[in-house]
Amino acid sequence: CSEDEGKIQKISSYLLIHYTDDINFDDIARHFGYSPRSFYRHWKKYHNTTPANYISSLKLAEARRLLKESCLSVEDISDLLKYNSSAYFVYLFRKHIGITPLQYRKTASPD
Repeated sequence: CSEDEGKIQKISSYLLIHYTDDINFDDIARHFGYSPRSFYRHWKKYHNTTPANYISSLKLAEARRLLKESCLSVEDISDLLKYNSSAYFVYLFRKHIGITPLQYRKTASPD
């Protein structure tokens, strides 16, 4: 495991824990000793997505879990995952998953 690979793994772990926080990738890069440009270059070696898309996929995975396993409203899930608005959350969910959050909840429900 190279030093860069270890740093990128640490950054990935940080993002996994803090994906609902307001994240500044330039600050994270500097914290780990990278310029913003070299951070993105090294990230690309180990991930087939951008850091922003990585966070988006984490949020959508959590949204799917919450829709399946909780009674939280779409608006509450949107707020919990720190989306700017529930309309934007619904837009992104539909764009990436192919159906609305409520449609997903109906198809994912065991009854």
